Amino acid sequence: MTRLIEDISTSQSVKAEKSTQKLYHILKEFMDTEKVYIKSLEYFHDELIQKAATDEDFSLDIQVTECLRTSQDLLYRMIQLNKNLNTQVRNSSGGGLKFARIFTSLGKDFEVYTEFIKLQSELEGILSQDYFKDIQSLNSDPLPAESYVCKPMQRLCKYKLLFEDALSNTNQVFEVPTITERSCRAGRF
Repeated sequence: MTRLIEDISTSQSVKAEKSTQKLYHILKEFMDTEKVYIKSLEYFHDELIQKAATDEDFSLDIQVTECLRTSQDLLYRMIQLNKNLNTQVRNSSGGGLKFARIFTSLGKDFEVYTEFIKLQSELEGILSQDYFKDIQSLNSDPLPAESYVCKPMQRLCKYKLLFEDALSNTNQVFEVPTITERSCRAGRF
């Protein structure tokens, strides 16, 4: 009987250690990919949207101007949200539950993604113009400008996956924030 208890205890310790290691890798992946994501949002905001919105040579009609200005505001809000999220995760100690609480504390802020998704088709059309192709060429960026429009949606879905992975490595029960699910559905993912 003592041997059985020792085996169970050892097995539980091994499982706990594996969960801790997996959670470490999940959080590391989050941090590493978040830096790249923030840089791509900043590029999208600064080099594409803001440039076009303030360039007098880029002839705009009222609807295009409004779309660019709204996109500029939403991208700025996403950048601030993601920097805040990144800082909170980096400064937190704790497991998957702490990670989950950080996400849910910012839940309302993630609605900026839903707002951005509503502009996706219109923005893709605008960014397919030669003006943006020229900017991309000058910046030696091999990606078409319109490819940046899908990055926020891709990241939002990545958050959901990382969030679920982190929670699966805790002993606590926690629901995935509905805002990520709503936004993923809005983007048809």
